[in-house]
Amino acid sequence: MAPIVRRFARHAWRGIVLVVGLVLIAAGLVMMVTPGPGIAAILGGLALLSTEFAWAKRVLDWVRRRFAAARAEVRRRTTRSSRGPAPDGGTEGVGAGGPRAAGAEVRSTGGAPTGGAPAGGGAPAGGETRPREGRDPQSTTS
Repeated sequence: MAPIVRRFARHAWRGIVLVVGLVLIAAGLVMMVTPGPGIAAILGGLALLSTEFAWAKRVLDWVRRRFAAARAEVRRRTTRSSRGPAPDGGTEGVGAGGPRAAGAEVRSTGGAPTGGAPAGGGAPAGGETRPREGRDPQSTTS
């Protein structure tokens, strides 16, 4: 009688793992289009199923290989783009009309041009000083 009980318990356990794993995968699929950790739920369901089913282990191994290949590709692309100037002499990641385009003036947080203005000056070119818009230079309260 004992082997029959063990066999029944084994099949019952596999049935529970199957149901819970499939529920996790289904919830992950729903979370792919709604807010939530969809990929994590799908991977968790596959990991749970792979403890009892060979087909789930093969699928999980395939997913892991694909993830490792994608991670390697991202690292390869990131490393290549962070090494310096692009082959055409420009800077990668900045468009031709970006703030650091040739001849563009970049201003510091003090409001003075970074090129050509005297240090500590915050005055615009030409020597004239203007208050910031919306503020009275004579008032002491903000």
